[in-house]
Amino acid sequence: DKLVRELLGPNLKPQATLDCNVFRAERLYNEQMDNLLFKFRPTLKIIYSRYRLATGAGRKRPDMMNVLGWEKMFHDACLIGDELTSTQARLCFVWGRMEVSDEVKKHILHQSLTLVDMYDALSRVAESMSLPSPAELKRRRFSNILEWHLMRVESPQSFDPHSNQPMFPRRPSASFGAKQTRPLVEKTAMLLELLCLRLWYDPSTCNDPAEATIEGAGSVLPQLHRLL
Repeated sequence: DKLVRELLGPNLKPQATLDCNVFRAERLYNEQMDNLLFKFRPTLKIIYSRYRLATGAGRKRPDMMNVLGWEKMFHDACLIGDELTSTQARLCFVWGRMEVSDEVKKHILHQSLTLVDMYDALSRVAESMSLPSPAELKRRRFSNILEWHLMRVESPQSFDPHSNQPMFPRRPSASFGAKQTRPLVEKTAMLLELLCLRLWYDPSTCNDPAEATIEGAGSVLPQLHRLL
């Protein structure tokens, strides 16, 4: 106890001592988030099924996603980079897991995300990214979040020709522990739409990103079925 209290504790980074339930109580568990996740649930189930653990020898495929599947999902969606690092993605994975009764006997579950855990972890990813609001997309003349992201990847240092301000500024609220200025539901909605569109988007068959505009998750579901 003394070793932890006097030597380890004072030298731990804030990320290592985070109380994961604070985010759930203050940001995640509310009616707006529940409605958003219910709306995207059919699409997220397909994505989760694609990246969850593989089938064991003669066994039913487990409803669990490990950190490798989690990271592959973001790599396939081309979202890992300076805006979302592998470290950030892994931390959100760890924070999104619910506790288990026995970490030894249930070690696979302890090291994995259930579908509901994935909702939690994705919301934390949205909180840590500098995603635009719908009003910003409209003001900067982007048809959708996919068009915004493609331009950000291609020209991250671009300036808005009308305001001469950076097109893709880093939001102070995206930093760990920073005060939040927008509802989580707004950020998460943008992330979920971006994740779905990036997994669906194929420049060889869809040259205009504006064609990938979706109204919620339902209209992109058939494309995700064919892809996954």
